[in-house]
This record gives sequence, structure tokens and C-alpha cells, in this order.
Amino acid sequence: MGEFPNLTVIDVAAILRQIQSIMDQVAQAVQFVFLFTLAAGVIVLYAALASAADERRYELAVMRALGARRDQLRGALLTEFAAVGALSGLIAGAGALAVGRFLASRAFQFEVAVNYAILPAAMLGGALLVSAAGWFAASRLLRASPLATLRDGM
Repeated sequence: MGEFPNLTVIDVAAILRQIQSIMDQVAQAVQFVFLFTLAAGVIVLYAALASAADERRYELAVMRALGARRDQLRGALLTEFAAVGALSGLIAGAGALAVGRFLASRAFQFEVAVNYAILPAAMLGGALLVSAAGWFAASRLLRASPLATLRDGM
């Protein structure tokens, strides 16, 4: 130090550890927001299905009275829920890719390699999640007696 009085020693490893710690905290916050949003979406889906339960119960009773079997109706409901979930997953995955790419290029000024494998994964995840939530909300509708439902009306 005596030879170089203007030299300042900086511990780069400590700075990198601090930056890594901050990045880990930001990643955890983003994951929490993601999980919270996902839970809120499932709750909204369940509420929407519950609010239309009377109409759906009447529709299922009419279809049962016209000769549809319970397993056919179960398949139709699961197909409907899976299609809605896959579409929502596709929209969510495409939105995440677009927002991530926009933030990477505009806010952080770097290029990011886009992984398009997230789209089928998001579609599959959405289909499974919505099918499970929808089935949980609608499974009791298939157990309702068609005759009693039609007598009660809508």
C-alpha cells in the first residue's frame, strides 16, 4: 500500500454475494406473487362454477333425461374444463413470455433466450389445474337425481 497510495481494494466476492442474495430475495418474491395469483385464480374459478351450479345441474338433468349416461356427462365436463384450462394456460404462458422478453430487453437491456417449451407446459398445467378445480366444483352435480332436479325446475 505504501507504493500505491491511491489504490483502493474492493472485495468483489462480497459484492457478488450481496447481489446474489438480493436476486434470490427478488426471485422468492416473484414466486410468492405467482403462487398467490394462482390460488386467487383457482378461487375465482371455483366461485364462477358455483354461481352457475343451478343452471349446470338443470342442463345435466335434461341430458340425463334424454339418455346421456353419467360417464358421458363426466367426460364432457372434464373435456370442457381441460379445454378452458389449456386455453388459459396458453394465454398465461404467452403473456409471461412476452412480459419477460419485454422486461429483459427494455428494462434490463439484455437479450434473453426464449424457451418456447413453457407454452405446452403451461397448457398442460392449466388443463390439469382447471380440470381438478372444476371437477371439485361440479362432481356433486352428477350425483343429483335428474327427476328431482327437473321437478324443482331451475
